[in-house]
Amino acid sequence: LKFMDSCVQTARKTEDAALISKALLDRGIVYYFNYRNFDRALEQYLLAAQSAEYTDDDYLKFKIKYQIGVVKSYLGFYQEATQYFEDCFSFFAKSIQLNSHPTILFNNTRGYLNSLHQLIICARQLKHWEKVDELLLLAQPYQNDPAFAQEKAYFLKEQGIVAHHQG
Repeated sequence: LKFMDSCVQTARKTEDAALISKALLDRGIVYYFNYRNFDRALEQYLLAAQSAEYTDDDYLKFKIKYQIGVVKSYLGFYQEATQYFEDCFSFFAKSIQLNSHPTILFNNTRGYLNSLHQLIICARQLKHWEKVDELLLLAQPYQNDPAFAQEKAYFLKEQGIVAHHQG
């Protein structure tokens, strides 16, 4: 956290909105994952979103939006989180259709799959089982790609939850 505080201070000195936004996002991630301090994480994400508005970096804006959705979902605001994830899912779905550098394509595909996973979690928590089934179908084309093994595990977990729910 001390390192991230230094990063934010240094980024602010540059007056580069994208750099400031990335530093705030990363500090929010530290609050979320390392300290489980969701209020502080959300505060950092919202500050990052404000700063990102002064950039033309849509990937950054949706990365921040995704993290806001994660906090909202974790806190049980599934309907609200769903809107964040639907926006991210749409953005990343469009982005993977573009002819991009392989690294950009990989990052956008991960954004797509992780947004899809979060949409599934929200639909499941809201007991929208038909929606869960529909969303799980969208993950199938990526199930055998070793580059997305972690995401495959998320979808297998969700399929197991559905199977358990169905008896």
